[in-house]
Amino acid sequence: MKNDQPKSIEELMVLLRQEKGIAIAGAQQTQALRMMGYYHGYKGYRYIRTPGNRVPYTRFEELAAVYDFDAQLKALFYPWVMKIETALKNQVLEVLLEAAGSASFPVVYQSLMDDYKRLSPKGGPGQSPAERRRGEERFKSALKHRLDVRDRIYAVQTKAYQADDPIAAYYLRQDRSLPLWAIFELLSLGGVRPSGLLPEPALPGRDFPAPRHPPGG
Repeated sequence: MKNDQPKSIEELMVLLRQEKGIAIAGAQQTQALRMMGYYHGYKGYRYIRTPGNRVPYTRFEELAAVYDFDAQLKALFYPWVMKIETALKNQVLEVLLEAAGSASFPVVYQSLMDDYKRLSPKGGPGQSPAERRRGEERFKSALKHRLDVRDRIYAVQTKAYQADDPIAAYYLRQDRSLPLWAIFELLSLGGVRPSGLLPEPALPGRDFPAPRHPPGG
């Protein structure tokens, strides 16, 4: 039976030496591993891309150097990534608010995320069986996309409420959905990518207004 008992920092050092072949010893390296974390440090940097491409560490200093380099790289790019994320989120938010004429997510959902209606679940008349199948798949994909976005947005609100977010509590206790601007504050950049909250770009016939104040304008 696998032993799931937590290991002390000293036991983790023994594990690194005996099973991972990494030389580590002394109070300074003990403290460094404690601050880095075995699971965040070694397990996070033990291979490149795939588990089969392991980094051949032999000394703890090598692992610590990779960890420190990654931390410095993140510190270098993080402020710029945050600026880009904020700018993109605000641009998408402005487009959605202007297109829907409302800050209510249910209104945006009903009025903008309806591209599945442009497709037929049975394909078009006169189409071949293969074309009908492709039409059915496009309809199914568009409707699933719509439902996935709805579920993701409500899951974000639920998570915020459980975390005692004051804005989420204010609206949800009144049985109201969070306004779009509040939802965007809770979403990561991946959650507001155009394929997540704007209609599918492959479907023609939907024109969105350009933001009135593009960055740098």
